[in-house]
Amino acid sequence: MAVNLLAEAEKEFKAKVAFDQFFNTLYGPDSEFARLSDEEKVAFLNSPDFHKIKVMMNELETLGAQGYSGKINIRIPKTLHARLVTEAELEGTSLNQLIVAKLSRPL
Repeated sequence: MAVNLLAEAEKEFKAKVAFDQFFNTLYGPDSEFARLSDEEKVAFLNSPDFHKIKVMMNELETLGAQGYSGKINIRIPKTLHARLVTEAELEGTSLNQLIVAKLSRPL
């Protein structure tokens, strides 16, 4: 499974996609990574493939982030906040990663 993630990362990286698209393709809720078991995720995060992908991510983030802090502060209804937290927990991801994935999808 990790080989597929590395191949996908290399394809996206060579296409010079934006960081958010790269991240969402590899780690978003609909990604191959999201379908891994907890044990497979831990094994992948400790693998050489993950470290290769991390280098690609750092390069894309540096290229695309010039002049931006990467932080925003928004106000949302408490009910929406609660639904997003629940969805993130069900997906096994952080609230921040869920929101980044959702914002990265084409409208």
